[in-house]
This record gives sequence, structure tokens and C-alpha cells, in this order.
Amino acid sequence: MRVLVVGGAGFVGSSLSLSLHELEAGLVLVTDNFSRKGCDRNLTRLASAKIDVFHSDVRCPNDLKGLPRCDWIIDAAANPSVLAGVGNGSSLGVIESNLVGTMHLLELAKHWGAGFILLSTSRVYSMSALRDIPIHRVGARFVPVAAGVFPEGASMLGIGEDFSTSPPLSLYGSTKRASELLATEYAYAYRMPVWINRCGVMAGAGQMGGPQQGIISYWIHAVREKKHLRFTGYGGYGLQVRDIFHPADMVEALLMQMQKPPLIGTAPVTVFGGGATNSVSLQELHQWCEERWGSHPVEQIEEAHIMDIPWMVMNTHTADERFGWRVKRNKEDIFEEIAEFADGNENWLSKVL
Repeated sequence: MRVLVVGGAGFVGSSLSLSLHELEAGLVLVTDNFSRKGCDRNLTRLASAKIDVFHSDVRCPNDLKGLPRCDWIIDAAANPSVLAGVGNGSSLGVIESNLVGTMHLLELAKHWGAGFILLSTSRVYSMSALRDIPIHRVGARFVPVAAGVFPEGASMLGIGEDFSTSPPLSLYGSTKRASELLATEYAYAYRMPVWINRCGVMAGAGQMGGPQQGIISYWIHAVREKKHLRFTGYGGYGLQVRDIFHPADMVEALLMQMQKPPLIGTAPVTVFGGGATNSVSLQELHQWCEERWGSHPVEQIEEAHIMDIPWMVMNTHTADERFGWRVKRNKEDIFEEIAEFADGNENWLSKVL
């Protein structure tokens, strides 16, 4: 079996590729357009592991024709910013990268007779429904009100597969939701094995994070480098909560998906994330950073951004049922991994932003 990881020079793609390679040498091939600043580090690591890397752009189908045939394609290529296309950003750019690119990869999988794994996102969930979850402040974070009335698919444990995907989602979320639907149609029409994995916030050392995505890595590096930071929205206290996990923790589940494909004609959705125990607010993350590097002021802006939500934690019950899946790295392990990398790469943000 051979696996093509698309977007394999990015943080998520390279983490998955290196972890898969550790389990079985020769299993993985990587392709990427090398456009992301900071990916040269990942290319060096892939080369050191003797993983074959090919240049291609998912927006250009001719680029994909020369790739060696593989048995599975993992689509880890995306413009991952929830603010992509907002304001002066290019809406066409995010649509081409996330939706048109996935279409070209599905066509490639059909041509090869290969299976397809789409790495989707928690941002396919309805922002309106997420804001309807009853929350209140407890200490340095928002938490759901235990006695509150939750929208379908939500609970104290988090957001599951059945939560609403009705717009608004963001352009990013909409392109990934459309990709999910397209992949499902390919599974049905062409009898392709397809899995859809909705991933929460992923984080780890070497992530090319910024204010719009990769916020955990960005925040730790920004405190380490004494950059200006803001708590934006919901009073400006940094109470917003997300759960986090390391992409390498998903590898064993990916192998199970490839070794035991889903029922032909279906494209099962599985939520992956850190869960309630691996959740953190921005204020809690900042407190962790200050304990390591000393006091660092944060500007407070009360008004929330149109794309922001106060609380989102992923319920990974289905991943556990299907694959016996659990996160292996807790949030403190991930923070420490990023912080050690930051100590050794003190100008990282200037390089990747």
C-alpha cells in the first residue's frame, strides 16, 4: 500500500507523513506547492526521513498527472484560515484552494481507483447554532451551562457529528463543507472508499501559526518574542475556549481507516479533537506563557469579530467507538513542545508571517 499526503509540507501534512513513515517506511509519498512560509523546515525533515516529495498545486490538474499512483490520498491541503477571503482577502483564492483542489484530488483518486481521506474542519459547523449554546463565565474561561438547553448534536462533552452545518460558516468553513458533500457524492457515484475526518484545533512545534489560524502556536511564540497581542471580543478577557490535539495522534486511526475501508457508497464523518479535558481558553494559555517567560501585557478589545465564537469543544465519542481513539498528548505536553521549539527559534514569527 502507498499513501499520497497532499499538502505534506505543511504542519499537519508533514506531521502525519513523518508519523506514518515511522510506522512503515516506504508507505508515504508527499506532494505540496511549497507556498507556505516556513515549509522549508518540514521539507528538510521529510528529506532526512527519505520520504519522496513532489511539487504540485492542487488547483492545477495537470500538475497531478505525473504523480506516482497510490492506493490512498489524504487531502491535507487547504487555506486553513477562518478569515480567508474576508475583507480585502481573495474569496476566489480560498475557493480554489479548498474546494476546487479537493475536486481535482477526487478526480485523481477516481482515475487511480484509490481511497480518499478528507481532512475537514470543525468550522463546518453553524456559527449561529454554536452561539446558541448556553455558556457562562467560570474563572478564566467560558463553560456550557449544565442545565441549559443545547442544540441538537451538542452537550457538555462538546460538538458531535450531528451538529448543525447550516450557514453562516465562513468562506473557509463553506468550502470545506462543500468538499465534504462532493466527496460523499464521489463515494456514492463511483463506489470509492471515502472517509471524512472533521478535525478540531491542531497544534504542535513548528506550526506556521498566525492570528487567523494556528492560534496556540502563534500565541506561545508571540509571548516568547514579546509581540503585541489582543484579547478580542466577549469583553476582551480571552475567555473563548477551544480544544486542541496533536496531528500525530491521528495516525493510528488513519491507518485503521485505510486498512478497513467504510461500506462502499458511504463517506462516514468522524470528529477528531482534544475533547473537554484538552480544552483551553486564551486567558489560560496566556497565564501558562507568563509563568514560563514572565508578565506580558495584552490589549483588550470588547467587540467580537464577526467570525468568532465563544466556545467550541469536539466530542470524540464516535472516534472512540469506531477506532478506539484517544489523544495521547495532553495540552500541557503540546504547550511545552511548542515552547521548547520557540526557545530554539526565537525569530520564528518573523520567518513565517
